[in-house]
Amino acid sequence: TIGLTINQATADDEIFALKSSDVAHGGTTDIEADTFFDIIKIGGDFGGGLIRGISESTYGIGIHGIVTTCDTDKDTGATAPVVLYGSKIVGGAILGNLDADANIVAMRGWIGGAWSTRWILDEDGDTWQGGAMYRLALGPISELTIAGGVITVTGSNHTVDTANGADDLVTINGGIDGQILVLRQENAARNVTVKDDVG
Repeated sequence: TIGLTINQATADDEIFALKSSDVAHGGTTDIEADTFFDIIKIGGDFGGGLIRGISESTYGIGIHGIVTTCDTDKDTGATAPVVLYGSKIVGGAILGNLDADANIVAMRGWIGGAWSTRWILDEDGDTWQGGAMYRLALGPISELTIAGGVITVTGSNHTVDTANGADDLVTINGGIDGQILVLRQENAARNVTVKDDVG
């Protein structure tokens, strides 16, 4: 295949760098002040590629995917204008399956003089974060009325009212696995008792 290959032998500095005389970000350790984009090895002896954008402002690097057709699927085959991939080398093949619970994507920040991981997505689709979630959008609130001890949810955020002065809530229909559901009493004068494991 005809292409461009750069071999830097045992050197560990930038293998590729873009510069501009308009740029003067002030970084001089392992970089030059007019370099705004470069590619370097993550580790001198084990490899890995680190793509860096260096800026004088608050915006260091961006990834912009441009498409002519959009994918609206929400399943394991769905794609998007920007896609990140992760796999493992197994028997020489670069598309080996990831281990159970293996991390696919992690977000890190230079905190307290060291890299610190703050968010992870793993191969099960589970996420982890090292801090609090400050806002959770649950959608509009809608009111449900208990009928025969039953309500059927249509979203994640509901108030619940009674048909009588006080009702037991025995069964909640609707929803999907993993969905967050918030239920609140509609009227403080009408009591709702949530029953659990009552047969």
